[in-house]
Amino acid sequence: MSDPSAMVSSSGLSAAQQAQHRSTEGVLVAIQITHVRLAANGIGPESITHYKWHNDTDGAIGHTDKPSLVTWVDTEGNSAYVSSGSSQVAVGVVRPKIGLPYLKTHANRVWTDNLLALPRF
Repeated sequence: MSDPSAMVSSSGLSAAQQAQHRSTEGVLVAIQITHVRLAANGIGPESITHYKWHNDTDGAIGHTDKPSLVTWVDTEGNSAYVSSGSSQVAVGVVRPKIGLPYLKTHANRVWTDNLLALPRF
């Protein structure tokens, strides 16, 4: 599942198809990341391999791999967040000098590790 079009939701449409449809209607797409899966022996956010999410717009639930979700978050009009109590913490793309891009939360202009506090799936 390295292609964003492979992100599958419970509605039967891929997340990329849903996002493309909504972007033509001028609607922004936001997803809440609810669970993560880490690589064996992984400890940091760069070790997350998959994300489970909930689409705020249509209620769809799905999951995808890291490269696909990084690409999706980078697409204009798409956003992701993690709930932290009664607030939402934005998720952004980190591009290290060495290694592949990965997702990390960003609160109050500071990169944080809220994704690691999420349940595993």
